[in-house]
Amino acid sequence: MEGVLRDMLAQTEAKARILIVDDNLLVRRHLRELLASRPGWEVCGEASDGSEAVGRAKELAPDIVVMDLAMPLMNGLRATHQISLLLPTLPIVMFSMYASAHFSEAARQAGARAAVSKSEPHEIIEAVEALLSGKTFFRRADTPARGRPSTIGRNL
Repeated sequence: MEGVLRDMLAQTEAKARILIVDDNLLVRRHLRELLASRPGWEVCGEASDGSEAVGRAKELAPDIVVMDLAMPLMNGLRATHQISLLLPTLPIVMFSMYASAHFSEAARQAGARAAVSKSEPHEIIEAVEALLSGKTFFRRADTPARGRPSTIGRNL
């Protein structure tokens, strides 16, 4: 009986709701599988460009947005800035193939609370975990893309 009760309670616990934004369908599918495989996380929606992301963020009220940098119509930096103005408490993870110190700083200035490399899936997981804990996740300027992020755990 105790195990049944525990299972029932686990099912009623709220899951962290994540919005995925990327113009590439295969990347969105991979991210959906990666993020949904984590206990307590669910993907609540997807968007294929920055403009759609702004609307979906307002409509779905996710707990976290995972946003690509380079997209058509409206890029991730602009979308992040607009979402941050509309929903200032919504944490955004910016990710890109072009991870660099410049990228991290631009993401931070746009309102993102994390910036990671698309080529390092574990960083996306670590960044979402950090944001769910109320922290930021940015790589140090001199750390190469395959290095360990240095500012993990910095409180917001």
